[in-house]
Amino acid sequence: VGARRNTLWGGEVSGSRTAVTSERIPAGARSFAVADASALSVGDNLILVHPSTQTWLDAIDGGGVALDPAWTPGDDDIVFNRVVTALDGNRVTVDVPVFYTLDRRRSESYVYVHNRNNLVTQVGVEHLRIDIQPGDAIEDHAWIGVNLVTVEDAWVRDVAVKGYGGSAIRTRTPTRATITDSQALDPLAQIAGERMAATST
Repeated sequence: VGARRNTLWGGEVSGSRTAVTSERIPAGARSFAVADASALSVGDNLILVHPSTQTWLDAIDGGGVALDPAWTPGDDDIVFNRVVTALDGNRVTVDVPVFYTLDRRRSESYVYVHNRNNLVTQVGVEHLRIDIQPGDAIEDHAWIGVNLVTVEDAWVRDVAVKGYGGSAIRTRTPTRATITDSQALDPLAQIAGERMAATST
């Protein structure tokens, strides 16, 4: 449901990118300073990117994985999709707080205005039962029941997914996606990581 691929809100309005200059943005903050806010306007769909630099990865023990390989630079950027609600010089205020503390010493974040290309809005799935049939091997069958990809104001309501391997419902770059009154039934997969989740991102 939505776009054909997960763009992670890629696609920026030309000339809108600017560096974040606040030394530290604590989790829960809604405002921060940028180098040049002249290309920004109240109401813009703003993307805030925290690159996964080697310095940041070193600070978080390579992602804190146990048996899996450590994360690598560029693979796990933190991306926030927000709306500009106020501008005061080069200080930007957004509608929703950041959920992770951004430290400029470890990663130099930046923002840009999203061009909203390939974004699907006002779309949902309702009143559906998905009964996935098993294959010859334990994981030889459909992996995801419903996949919401690059959507805004989307929903899944009154949906039952039976026999999935990975996730009954998965969200990939959603904004304001709601899942209600739905069921994840009898998953079928090996007992291992990244499997048999009711929902995942």
